[in-house]
Amino acid sequence: MEDNSDSLEYGLTRLVLGCPHFVELSKDEFDEIISAKKQLVIAMSVEQKLDLLLGNFQDFESELLNLTLKSVIYPVTTRTNGLQNNTSVNRKLFNFLAASRLYTDQVKHDVSNYFGNNSIENEEIKKLFSEEYDSCLGYRFVDAIRNHIQHRSLPIYELHHNSQHELHHNSQHELHHNSRRETMDSPIEFTLIPMIKMSRLKEEGKFKSSVLKELEQIGDLLYIRPSVREHVGSISRVHQKLRELLKSDLKKSEIFFRQTIERYRKTEDCVLALAIVSRFKSGKIKEKIEIHDGMIIRRKELEEKLGTLTHLPKSYVSGRTEPISSQK
Repeated sequence: MEDNSDSLEYGLTRLVLGCPHFVELSKDEFDEIISAKKQLVIAMSVEQKLDLLLGNFQDFESELLNLTLKSVIYPVTTRTNGLQNNTSVNRKLFNFLAASRLYTDQVKHDVSNYFGNNSIENEEIKKLFSEEYDSCLGYRFVDAIRNHIQHRSLPIYELHHNSQHELHHNSQHELHHNSRRETMDSPIEFTLIPMIKMSRLKEEGKFKSSVLKELEQIGDLLYIRPSVREHVGSISRVHQKLRELLKSDLKKSEIFFRQTIERYRKTEDCVLALAIVSRFKSGKIKEKIEIHDGMIIRRKELEEKLGTLTHLPKSYVSGRTEPISSQK
């Protein structure tokens, strides 16, 4: 006959054959450790989702830069190559849009799971996403494209190759008067611009009508790249606030979690495969949950790596060269 719940004991042990050590815990301590680990896992998870989103954003931007460089080195492009390039950019954009949807949907779920469905924090995150949607046309554009792509066609209509001489100021006097000129011997700037054709999206249907009206007022052929950057900037603002909301409880969980590990380390120095367990008096384990500080370390690494990207809509990467001498 199986032992009843009254005969359960709780403690810390290593899940290795023949481990003799068992550091007893109370039922409350056992539950508190489970709660702390849940918070630490969620906090690491939201950073991983932002990392996934930014990785796909980097792939999208890198593909455009790479194709631009190719167009400079190999200026003659066949129709087949052009179609392949279009497909490649669409694929990168699709991956970014999928990562964006994953982030938006799952982070809301994570916050609800972390703080509770009826918590102030859960309502605040929903409000932050709504504010970004309402205040940023680029965010609304990308969101509508993301929904459209699931039901209709790939969004990129064409890749527009553009080249122009850089503009230079003639003198300090003209600089003051904001007057510029271009010369035939000035550097040439090459860009590749992915275009969205609004009339085509309208014909296909399933594109959010309110956003469509806004975009039609701007034009038929629109650049998607600035809106993608604005979207990332919006996500970064939400994520920055999310970190602030998590910070207080997370610090307590980190301290408690590491204190628990150190509590066992006083018994033996090795904490490999350390776990909290509930077991019957007979020694049969009912529940086991591995604990380690790897999730804390990983989350902090991601926070340091990712930083904030609220400045992104105003930033760009350039291949511009400087004079051979750096001397003034």
